[in-house]
Amino acid sequence: MENASLVFVVDTWGLIHWYEFEATGIADDRPARITESMRISDIGRTTVSRPSWYGQAMEMENSSRR
Repeated sequence: MENASLVFVVDTWGLIHWYEFEATGIADDRPARITESMRISDIGRTTVSRPSWYGQAMEMENSSRR
């Protein structure tokens, strides 16, 4: 990519409430554009799922402690 921009909306506590990323350039000899944005709300109520590898990592960690 040749050009990129990233914009954050941040409050006085440093919490990010919104961001937008955009990049343009050439990919496979053709013009390309990538955009991504996200709005973050209900801070304090967000749930994140454990990744699929979590159980295996915990098993490996526990077996190495024996």
